[in-house]
Amino acid sequence: MSQPAIAVVQRTHSCRTCRPRVVIVAAVAYTVDVFLTEQIRGMREAGYDVTVVCSPGKEFNRFDEHGLDWHPIPIPRSIKPFGLARATWRLYRLFRSTRPSIVHTHTPIAAFLGQVAAWMARVPNRVTTVHGLYFVNVANRVLRLLFRTLEIAACRIAHRVICVTDEDTQYLVRQQGMRRSKLVTLHVGVDLGAHCLHSTGDAQRRLVRQKLDIPQDAVVFGIVARMVREKGFEELFQAFAQLCQSHRNIYLVHVGPVDDCKADAITPEDAKRHGCFDRCRFAGIRHDVPQLLAAMDVFCLPSHREGYPVSIMEAAAMGLPCITTDIRGCREAVLDGKTGLVIPVRNVRALAAAMERLLLSSTLRVMMSQNAVRRAHEEFDRRLVVQQTLRLYQRMSESVGAPPRSPRD
Repeated sequence: MSQPAIAVVQRTHSCRTCRPRVVIVAAVAYTVDVFLTEQIRGMREAGYDVTVVCSPGKEFNRFDEHGLDWHPIPIPRSIKPFGLARATWRLYRLFRSTRPSIVHTHTPIAAFLGQVAAWMARVPNRVTTVHGLYFVNVANRVLRLLFRTLEIAACRIAHRVICVTDEDTQYLVRQQGMRRSKLVTLHVGVDLGAHCLHSTGDAQRRLVRQKLDIPQDAVVFGIVARMVREKGFEELFQAFAQLCQSHRNIYLVHVGPVDDCKADAITPEDAKRHGCFDRCRFAGIRHDVPQLLAAMDVFCLPSHREGYPVSIMEAAAMGLPCITTDIRGCREAVLDGKTGLVIPVRNVRALAAAMERLLLSSTLRVMMSQNAVRRAHEEFDRRLVVQQTLRLYQRMSESVGAPPRSPRD
């Protein structure tokens, strides 16, 4: 890690320890495992002690494998006053006992609870990351107001706010009157070393297709996402079924869980209902996602709601043109006509047309593939995000020792 990052450690240490402590707070362990592991690794290499706080989950086994210090505190995923109060009290007690230099929160409810508890405990540096403003796409008016209150309050209490999209940054400045200097836009980023065509190669592509019983000369569409309605699976199955009627050598690969605990769950049975099940391959939860991406030709994410989709960044790094919807996050992740195609949300006809356009033009796929890889290396490198986060900590460290500010603006 660079010398400036080490300087952060030297300036922010307290009299109790020569290594400043950062506490990462998120609702679920999955968020940390998927999005934050490399950032935490960078913080530790820079000299920070890092503690992860989230609800208990099976990912804790992976935390142990990575040598992460973790502390289980159940954090509600719904707005239940008693559960919220209990979680806030437990976070407050943890912060008072460990005296972190920085508390960095993620996900809406965890961000609100973590920021309130950190303010109460007089934590000198408070940061929150907005992974897409959740309330924007909540249909129920009451829930939308509640989540809006929580998310905006967390941003006001924090000393610094990281947004993963420019659109959210502009909203907080223009609609909420927050100081621009308080906000920074940083994509989560991806591991370009793992998501690289050169590291997978044609041999891996052929092997994966063989295991999935897909012809080597087929055109393969793919999606990496929880199988729920808000990810656009209903539209994807309908559009793909239409293509299957006129094109024989095409397949659809899904990587990810069937999230049957959700009210909007979709299952492989829905592919049967639309008549395209025999051309679909359901790989389930996998830890070799780059190898599966290497077997695809076109990536699809016709989602209804996103933050800044990591799956699109991973697909771009693997050289896949992407079809996605004109919603927050997605329309920033894909450059329409250059790295992929952006279509109206919930529009089966537009999705089918976009899929057929890329199906019929290998030249267009190659052009978009090259553009996607170039952009991934310029904008999606997770190492750059780690460096920028550490620089943010460095700037904040200049105010260490100052009294905590009131939760405003």
